[in-house]
Amino acid sequence: NQPEDLVTGLVWSPDGRQLAYIVRKVDRELIYRVAAGGGAAEELVFRLPGFGLTLTDWSPDGRYLIYYSQQLAGNRLFALPLTPEPKPLEIMGADVPILGARISPDGRLLAYQSSESPESNSQQIFVRSVDLAAGSTGATATKVSGDASFGIGLGIWWRQDGRELYYLAPKHAVMAVDVNPAPALAVGTPRTLFTVPD
Repeated sequence: NQPEDLVTGLVWSPDGRQLAYIVRKVDRELIYRVAAGGGAAEELVFRLPGFGLTLTDWSPDGRYLIYYSQQLAGNRLFALPLTPEPKPLEIMGADVPILGARISPDGRLLAYQSSESPESNSQQIFVRSVDLAAGSTGATATKVSGDASFGIGLGIWWRQDGRELYYLAPKHAVMAVDVNPAPALAVGTPRTLFTVPD
């Protein structure tokens, strides 16, 4: 990497053996992956002309990198297959930003932060079904009651069994909410776990 390059969006592989990250150059953005222990050369995974990429997750099965793109085409969430010649699969598009997208441990649900409309300042957490191989999400999203921390888009995490979701709410409150994926997706009432210092 050159001194003027900016490295962003670090994500770990599910087994903890690899890292993926974005390198922003003058005229493009590149996604690389490298062995976490070092020693091996970085591998170029994908090249995107222009700017606006945010790497958000690595699918639990290790087959896809999840990234968000905010370019002229609008707000789009993609699954990038980790294959020799990857073709990104658009899994979701919206009129508003899609922040902090995270795939559940079983790979069947997507949690993310967004607002309901471009005019809204209120940020919420949403959960919907996802099929990465098909490049699609469920038609409707289930909204978690209460607001998320405005504009953060970080700190959305799943419990290892996928039955609980954690996120950051206003005033630095870390929230937990039960998630029941079947027979129909249902989320419980969020509760405060603790508050982090300013």
